[in-house]
Amino acid sequence: MTIVLKTVDQVPGAAAVAGPELSFQMGQVTVREIIRARVTSEVERHNSERHPRQFAGLVQPPVEEQLLNPHRPELPRPLDAERQIEVALEAIRKGRVIVLFNGEQVTDIDAPLIVTPVSEARFLRLVPLVGG
Repeated sequence: MTIVLKTVDQVPGAAAVAGPELSFQMGQVTVREIIRARVTSEVERHNSERHPRQFAGLVQPPVEEQLLNPHRPELPRPLDAERQIEVALEAIRKGRVIVLFNGEQVTDIDAPLIVTPVSEARFLRLVPLVGG
């Protein structure tokens, strides 16, 4: 039986944003598998769109970067899913993104988690403090 896992993105002090829904077989899943499925889904969407919409996922360039490098009308370069998966896993390892599964923080990305029809994976992106 296939289960749809709801994902949510959140930055402290901002409203939560619904992420992509991911399909898994009923049973156990790991955060590593969730990350792989999520990033693969987002990369496929990005690479398939002729004019990708504004990205509202886990990582966004800061406002200063967006001002210095505004959107260009030419086609974006395709992303490499494996490279983006490694970037996402590194963000989790370094504590820049915290994963909450069913409301509890996950510290071991390879620990088995029981996925049910009401399961939720919440990605909390931490923002560095100014000056330190």
